[in-house]
Amino acid sequence: MLPADVKPISVDDHVIEPPHLWQSRLPAAYRDRGPRVVELENGTEAWLYEDQVVQTVRGNTRTLPGFDDDPLGVARFSEMRPGCYEPKARLQDMDLDGIWAQVNFPDFSRFAGHRFVVSHDFDLALLCVRAYNDFILEE
Repeated sequence: MLPADVKPISVDDHVIEPPHLWQSRLPAAYRDRGPRVVELENGTEAWLYEDQVVQTVRGNTRTLPGFDDDPLGVARFSEMRPGCYEPKARLQDMDLDGIWAQVNFPDFSRFAGHRFVVSHDFDLALLCVRAYNDFILEE
């Protein structure tokens, strides 16, 4: 057991981007090509961005009680704890876990927004990175 005055800092956490992030922050002309959550034929959810389909891996989430927690499986937003993608709920989860601070990395965007480096439309890519950064700073 850690002494009571220890303030644990977690240095490898992931922010799951909320499903509304880009659809609410991109200019209307870019939303049809910007990242958005879609339901696939097999009933799972995935991000769709340009020609990329990317599913959120459960290993980067905390699931709600009653849902499969296979770290190699994929997760729907309805199965995740809101603290995975809502900043205020994340602070509540950190308090429950006794975590004083976190270093957070993006999930879909990848480290340093790397997902957008291979974009077909670099204007869209820049807008996506700005939208993510604004989300992190504002919310």
